[in-house]
Amino acid sequence: AVVIDLFSCQVVDWSLGGHMTRQLVMGALRVAWFRRGPDKSSGLIFHSDRLNPPRLRADFQNLLKGYGMRSSMSPKG
Repeated sequence: AVVIDLFSCQVVDWSLGGHMTRQLVMGALRVAWFRRGPDKSSGLIFHSDRLNPPRLRADFQNLLKGYGMRSSMSPKG
């Protein structure tokens, strides 16, 4: 899982694992958020590929909302 700031084109955080787990994905976002320390009212948009399974999507959406971020996801294919 890689979190990239598209404005600066810099990698903010990354995590590696044998499988795409809930902890891996959400952990990368948490560390990236705390490294950058953006204001919750900054209107950040987090774009990602589709997240599976549905439980991960729901947990991830809740985390984004907690940080005041909006979500954007790519369609299948």
